[in-house]
Amino acid sequence: MKPLHLKIANSADQSFSVRKDMIPNINNRWHYHTEIELICFHKGSGTQFVGDNIKRFAPGDIVLVGRDLPHYWRYDPVYLADDRAKWLTEHDPILRADITRVLGSMAYDTL
Repeated sequence: MKPLHLKIANSADQSFSVRKDMIPNINNRWHYHTEIELICFHKGSGTQFVGDNIKRFAPGDIVLVGRDLPHYWRYDPVYLADDRAKWLTEHDPILRADITRVLGSMAYDTL
């Protein structure tokens, strides 16, 4: 299957953006983009497909996806049955504080 090329909308003055997805399958299809992506899984488990690598993921896993590298996460059915679950967050207050500390005035908060 050919991956979809996603265009991430960023302004010229943004060094990075932060997103919190509350629904497991939102924005989740075989795709790639030119931006580097840091993903932290807080809940849910399943199978991750990154490039030609296939392996399990679980809460606490952190994945750094390189530029133009196709990726997709398939969640286990038991997790998808829980509509209250929160799956992927790059908007954790601790992570946000660390990014701000490291990047200083270059940090951009989308919230």
